[in-house]
Amino acid sequence: MSKKLLLSFLTLFSVAIQLKAQTNLNFSTNDSGAWSDGIAQDGDGGSINIPNFDLQFYPTNSSFNPLGGICPIEFHDNSWYGSNNSSWTGITPNFDGINNTAASAFVIKSSNPSKKFSLQSISLYDWGGHYNYIIYTFSNGALVGSINVGLDLNPMTLNQSGALTSTKFNNIDEIRIVCQGGQVTLSVNNISVTPVTISSNANLSNFSINAGTLNPTFNANTTSYTVSLANATNSIAVTPTKADANATITVNGAPVTSGSSSNNINLNVGANVISTTVTAQDGSTKTYTLTATRAASANADLSGLSLSSGTLSTTFNSSITSYTVSLANATTSIAVTPTKADANASIKVNGTTVTSGFASNYINLNVGINVITTTVTAQDGTTKTYTITATRAASANADLSGLSLSAGILSSTFNSSTTTYTVSLANATTSIAITPTTSDANATITVNGAAVNSGSSSNTINLNIGDNNITTVVTAQDGNTTKTYTITATRAKADQTITFPTIANKLVNDADFEPLATTNSGLALSYNSDNTSVATVYQDALDGNKWKIKIQGAGNCTITASQAGDNNYNSATASKSFTVTSVLPVSLTAFNIKKQNNGEVLLNWITASEQNNEKFIVSRSSDGIHFKVLADIIAAANGQQLNSYHYQDLLPENGINYYKLAQQDKDGKYVELGIK
Repeated sequence: MSKKLLLSFLTLFSVAIQLKAQTNLNFSTNDSGAWSDGIAQDGDGGSINIPNFDLQFYPTNSSFNPLGGICPIEFHDNSWYGSNNSSWTGITPNFDGINNTAASAFVIKSSNPSKKFSLQSISLYDWGGHYNYIIYTFSNGALVGSINVGLDLNPMTLNQSGALTSTKFNNIDEIRIVCQGGQVTLSVNNISVTPVTISSNANLSNFSINAGTLNPTFNANTTSYTVSLANATNSIAVTPTKADANATITVNGAPVTSGSSSNNINLNVGANVISTTVTAQDGSTKTYTLTATRAASANADLSGLSLSSGTLSTTFNSSITSYTVSLANATTSIAVTPTKADANASIKVNGTTVTSGFASNYINLNVGINVITTTVTAQDGTTKTYTITATRAASANADLSGLSLSAGILSSTFNSSTTTYTVSLANATTSIAITPTTSDANATITVNGAAVNSGSSSNTINLNIGDNNITTVVTAQDGNTTKTYTITATRAKADQTITFPTIANKLVNDADFEPLATTNSGLALSYNSDNTSVATVYQDALDGNKWKIKIQGAGNCTITASQAGDNNYNSATASKSFTVTSVLPVSLTAFNIKKQNNGEVLLNWITASEQNNEKFIVSRSSDGIHFKVLADIIAAANGQQLNSYHYQDLLPENGINYYKLAQQDKDGKYVELGIK
């Protein structure tokens, strides 16, 4: 008989258990040889051996592991314990003084957990004087129940007519007697047990299903069955009936009452294995297998079809496969949301897989007709195609989104709703180009009647001086809608430049002379004098109507040359001032200049008389207008004699050089004598 602790799980049932005849174990001798391992078994120490059954008795530590020889079992009578009952004898764990080890509990158990027993009675005696014990009962390691027992130095017998209630002490395989004081000083004897006979019948007496036909017909000895089911059958329940009342049943791991239907079992398409396991009272099992094959679905219908924009021409119906929708030009793309009627079908929109109930990717729409196909493939491969013909209208957008110029700035920031603009341009801007950009890519553009690509520059448009109208016409995609943007480009007149040479100071008796002013426009000039008592201007009819200046008297005078302008030129003026004196302080008889071989310029002049003269001033100019003083030449003796003067220009300018000779009186008056 095995002495190992064998634990397994058996479920207890409130049903009748077949019991063998009651057997009493009464230990009467100290069989030290049999107990040398610290475990006593029925049949040891003068007790009766129970056929096909074995009870073991041993002291344990706090984890209920056998202490073995550390704390040996011994048989003693009343004389050793000093019991008040002279007839008492029993077995007890003996305290080991050497290892200082004492038992924490006394265990009585079946050496084979599958063999149960009922405890009918037991005699206990605490020779150490401890009073309180707890007796626990177990089956397959699971707690069945417990009772509290108070002991003194007198033996106590417990039985099922008293403390050993049937709910706690029947059909068990282990008893643990634990002292609440911590150290067991307990002697046990007179144990009466009844071994329990357990059924090994794991058969079903019947097996039925709520759908389809079982194949083959049920037989308790046949454990494998099949059933073929339509796709519409998405679940099945089985009703197993056990042959033995003490057996238990599970279907796919879930407990089922014998003769009752299991919970509905969901079926996948294809083979579904359903296991019905019968567990006999002794723990043996038998499994019946049902393979339920569910056919694939042929349902390729949609239950819904919706659009991200627009409305289907007719309300969706799964039997209608063709639809139309009309869309505004602004709708450039659309998404389709198909919902399948059967969860196992698959969907493609324009060839791309789409999840049922979710929108497809957006589908770009051309102007005009766009065909969108939604194909549903049933689980068995059957297909059905739904077609939507989406018609997108042509654009009526004739707006520009931008309008820019190659020169100048528009009078106001461009706005597509503003169609009239102006721009002011310099006279130097003789042409301009326009860059219009359409709001709609399908619109077309002309600038002054010539086609222009959106975002590209027009041909160069020549500009007249003054207003120039430039029209940009946008034609929408629909061919009917147009919009005209007008730019009035105003090119400015040219500026005139009047070149007016310096007028030398004059004497009262000097002859009339021309002012000699010119303009870059070539337009005729007119003149006026600000002091007609000194000089007047007139057109000489005898000399081709040339303008001339007539000296009228001594003083200062300013002559102004004017040009009023025309369609192409702005007006312009220029003025020159001069002085008229009655008598010159110097009588100049000669003023000559000569370029020398070495590049230098020699100036010579001769005076016939000089009155109150301080000095001569020599100046040079490269344009005859703007002069720079080169030297002051101190005057010779005043009087009526001839005086000769000269000046050498060592560094004349490149090109033409003009030389001016002037005279300054001692009183500060200044007179120009001539320019060469």
